[in-house]
Amino acid sequence: VEIDFDSPTSKLSNYIEWLKDLKNLIPKIPLRTTGLTTWIEDDPRKSEELLRSVEEVTFQMYHGTKPIALSKKIIDFINSNKNAQMALYCLDKSLIRLIEKNMEERDAITIGFFTDKYCHNFSD
Repeated sequence: VEIDFDSPTSKLSNYIEWLKDLKNLIPKIPLRTTGLTTWIEDDPRKSEELLRSVEEVTFQMYHGTKPIALSKKIIDFINSNKNAQMALYCLDKSLIRLIEKNMEERDAITIGFFTDKYCHNFSD
């Protein structure tokens, strides 16, 4: 089960509790969720608690159709949490190179791509 809910950081505690309750109802089914990079920037402790409450969090590296700048804080957070993954909007070669360069501590990372009709340009 994957939940996609864009909770504001101020309500992240409530969202985590809801996910824990859901996990208790379906203990044998893997629970995944999407995440916002603002959670990492605004409240890394709650973001770590979120990671402990589900099997995987895929952080969205975009807002609408705009990529989000990868700060050192975001890179370090994802590097240090094996169940933190990334989702990119379109195929952004420069961002993929940046991820590759900065994710040296990870054995592997899953990167999902969100694409739509605007993702026709695959240039750098």
